[in-house]
Amino acid sequence: METSKFISINLRGWPLNHQRHLDSINGLVSLVRKEQPAVVGVQEFVPGKSKWYFNKLKEVLPDYIFFTPLNYDWEAHWRSAINLLLVKREKGISFVNKTLALPNDPELDFSGLYNWLEYTDTDGLKHEIFHMHAVQLSNDGKPIEYQKMRLKLHNAFWQAVHEQVLVNNNISLIIMGDFNADSTDVNIKLIGSVLPDTFRESDSPVLFSYIDPAGNSHRYDHIFATSGRSYLDPAPVLAGYSDHAAVIYEPQHQCQI
Repeated sequence: METSKFISINLRGWPLNHQRHLDSINGLVSLVRKEQPAVVGVQEFVPGKSKWYFNKLKEVLPDYIFFTPLNYDWEAHWRSAINLLLVKREKGISFVNKTLALPNDPELDFSGLYNWLEYTDTDGLKHEIFHMHAVQLSNDGKPIEYQKMRLKLHNAFWQAVHEQVLVNNNISLIIMGDFNADSTDVNIKLIGSVLPDTFRESDSPVLFSYIDPAGNSHRYDHIFATSGRSYLDPAPVLAGYSDHAAVIYEPQHQCQI
């Protein structure tokens, strides 16, 4: 694949509001048209009833292939936020959607937390993109049983990531998305021990991607890869269509460090 930029971005889906989400989608489209990325990982996308928002986005971005969670019930859960992985169309590239490849706990289903895509480039080389939105554990005020379930889901998902995704060193791998954790988190450190964090402070106009309701700054959004560099673009926050800065990653072969 003639890779250019990769982008990870959250939309404003909640609280669910038609105009707010539509504005987020329009902001996403503007960002994609400006940056012309090869891959876009979108978190907090609400498909809408009868796929209204989903179909709207596909109409205006016809040059991209859309990958979604394979087990998503479009009609029953149309209000539920999902992950979208957009990949620019290119002749000679074949794809395998591995999104159900991680083993689930019988009582849990975390396949909606990630998109796992394998593709073979025009030289016959295999690559993988693992796009994720990790479980958020700050659920104060929620019922205790709900919090216990979320913690179990969180632990099972991360165990599967470490045991299944990070073990194949023969394939070029990129891990990207909203991790709901910063660089001090044990899971982020474990990923970083296998794949470098591509973030470069010197290249980034801001050093954090999210400010929580209490006013604390965090870098929850990351892109890990064997080479290249990434920076945080605050434009989506400044424009009001996201509460997270976008992560923009440039592979090394297009931007020498």
